[in-house]
Amino acid sequence: MKSKIAIIDSDENSLQLAKKALTQAGYSVNLYPEPAEVLSRLRDWQPDLIFLELVLPGITGFSLLKELKSQESLKKAKVFIFSAKNYASDRKLTCELGADGFFEKPFTEEQLLEKVEQIMGGRMKIRFWGTRGSIPSPGESTLKYGGNTPCVEVRLSNEELLVFDAGTGIRELGNFLLNKRNNWQGHIFLSHPHWDHIQGLPFFRPAYIPGNEFIILGAAHPQVSLEKIIADQMETIYFPINVHYFSADVSFKSLGEGSYKIGGAQIDTMFINHPGLALSYKINWGNSSMVYMTDNELGMANGGNLRKRIVEFVSQANVLIHDAQYDDDEYKIKRGWGHSTWSQALQLAMEARVERLVLFHHDPDHDDQKIDAFLAACQQEAKNNGASLEIIAAQEGMEILL
Repeated sequence: MKSKIAIIDSDENSLQLAKKALTQAGYSVNLYPEPAEVLSRLRDWQPDLIFLELVLPGITGFSLLKELKSQESLKKAKVFIFSAKNYASDRKLTCELGADGFFEKPFTEEQLLEKVEQIMGGRMKIRFWGTRGSIPSPGESTLKYGGNTPCVEVRLSNEELLVFDAGTGIRELGNFLLNKRNNWQGHIFLSHPHWDHIQGLPFFRPAYIPGNEFIILGAAHPQVSLEKIIADQMETIYFPINVHYFSADVSFKSLGEGSYKIGGAQIDTMFINHPGLALSYKINWGNSSMVYMTDNELGMANGGNLRKRIVEFVSQANVLIHDAQYDDDEYKIKRGWGHSTWSQALQLAMEARVERLVLFHHDPDHDDQKIDAFLAACQQEAKNNGASLEIIAAQEGMEILL
């Protein structure tokens, strides 16, 4: 039996559109156009999901949200705000009051069904905005896989925005976000501060809009703060404006190895094998997990128990995004540069029994044909070893839904 969904909204058009789409999809739906006595009725019905409009007759949606979240008998129900009133301050307040997410009006039937499926499955959507390593490599020969340096967006079913690395791909992500609306909050996780992973931040337009909020997270450095690392690349000798031109509320948080609750998800971190300090991130959301492990040299990770710890960290992930910059011949020349081969990434994925391996951090001198060849060879090697995992190569614009 599919889930029970309650909708609290005085807008008749929205109510009927939602009811039609959801009932046809097999959900049980109750509509509440009047908020009077809605709490007792919800306690009796015990919905799995509640959509709540902020603008209601006789009571604000904020007040009703606070009451809903205080009800012990409704503790298992997810509450999503369902409104066109999407100011950054309103979104922040609903989050503070305990809302599980925000769904913006107007919407189509298809958008509503996609959102409900995402919510009830505890799903996350992964989108690649930059897949290239070392330096941007635009041109006709890289159109398929893209030329922007690393940036991966993860959108949770509660609408939390998580961004992994801020290479040149983050500029396109920022433009995409602003085409939807101006008001945004999110977390930007840096694997490490080498140029190709931070060079897009000065061009991230949402950071220049007052009212937006972004937390930039990365490895704690023993000699310099994370804020100074980012600020230094925008000093006037290198760049025409400095970080003080960020009009958004941009803050910094240093991380070590551990487990963190961020944006409603569990984020695990681990230091990996790269010159300097580099972090890998494991995102656990609902029943799904994704590991972002770029710039990790597996060929030099065999000393001590590092290899064992990497395998344990990655173990049984639904998606592993891993550095696969070289083939075996190239690695003979570039051993010690901090990167892995596709065959090393495959061996890790098979050993850790992951479901899907994404080859990432493509070499700037590799054209689309070269990456096609890497992918085909990797898939064949997996087949030869009897492995059933799916293997793909990261492309700009590619989406994965977990």
